[in-house]
Amino acid sequence: MPGNCPQDTIPYTIKPGDTLYRIAREYNTTVDAILNINPGINPQNLIIGSMICVPTLRH
Repeated sequence: MPGNCPQDTIPYTIKPGDTLYRIAREYNTTVDAILNINPGINPQNLIIGSMICVPTLRH
């Protein structure tokens, strides 16, 4: 996935204190939309420094 985010998404690097909820609010999307684009990530165990794709448009 890193470097290969789908169209209408942007790469985001997980920082200390991040939650999917906070990221979703910051980018005006939903946790479900982030999870749909990033299958396999564990929202309860985000790894600092890992990259996810964040929808830029509501999916």
